[in-house]
Amino acid sequence: MKKQKYLQNVVDNLKGRFVSLLVKKGEQRKVFSAKVNSVTSRHVMFTDTNGGNRRVNRRHVLRAWQKHVSSMR
Repeated sequence: MKKQKYLQNVVDNLKGRFVSLLVKKGEQRKVFSAKVNSVTSRHVMFTDTNGGNRRVNRRHVLRAWQKHVSSMR
């Protein structure tokens, strides 16, 4: 439980930044490189760098980490 609460705080703090998100969908796991647009109590909305806006349930975000600026060039 403590780990999940920490992860949600990390997601909240990444708003407006380029990040990598590990998202689960059933048995599948997907990694998205994205810019977080907004965060609500239930969802994380982001723009995938491959094009397209996405919305996922916060509970399905397994890991979130910020990309380094040098890797975005």
